[in-house]
Amino acid sequence: SRFMVNEKTKLYVLKGAGNRGKSTVLFYLTNEFVADGAYIFENPYNQTVLSNNQICDYCLLIQYKNKNIIIMSKGDDEEELNKQWGNFKGIDRNIDIIIGASRTRGQTVDWWKKIFKEIEFFDNGEYMKTPMEQQQYSMSQLQKFKQKIQI
Repeated sequence: SRFMVNEKTKLYVLKGAGNRGKSTVLFYLTNEFVADGAYIFENPYNQTVLSNNQICDYCLLIQYKNKNIIIMSKGDDEEELNKQWGNFKGIDRNIDIIIGASRTRGQTVDWWKKIFKEIEFFDNGEYMKTPMEQQQYSMSQLQKFKQKIQI
């Protein structure tokens, strides 16, 4: 059996250059879902999800508000995307939403396009000099991204 991705599955990809905060935005998003009662089915990376002080990448299958959601936050190369995707091969469950990350162009954008015809890309491109600027930018991006995915 394999997990079920079909024409109803929605895909949202946070797209941006390297070190621009894609993982940070997805980290905050994941933490908000979990704090709001999301149930984690699969966490192949086995990080503690609510480690608010330590931003890291996630690869999760969660159930949140009656939706099955995959979150794949490492989007810097094709090999990493294949590895994350492979974690869900044995799961027999309809997937409602996939949230991922991608570089601005090149192999990771192509990787997503091979799997899905319709992709909602969300640009995350600012370069912030100070940690405070980065945090403020990430939080504002998080709010915009949440509006886009409307869960």
